[in-house]
Amino acid sequence: MDKGITYSKHPWNKVFIEDKKTRLNKLNQETGNNYVLNYQRIEKEILLRLPAKDGKLCLVCHKFEK
Repeated sequence: MDKGITYSKHPWNKVFIEDKKTRLNKLNQETGNNYVLNYQRIEKEILLRLPAKDGKLCLVCHKFEK
């Protein structure tokens, strides 16, 4: 699997940013971080039907050191 979920820019992003601006600024001041949120539309997604219990689902996208 070379490419997972993909997103595209969306005009609704301006409304989304304005709605979150005050709360996000407060969070950034309190934590000392610089979080940035954007609204994006999902273009393509991959639905996996693998068991999560034994770790197979995680290993599709992630590689862990043993």
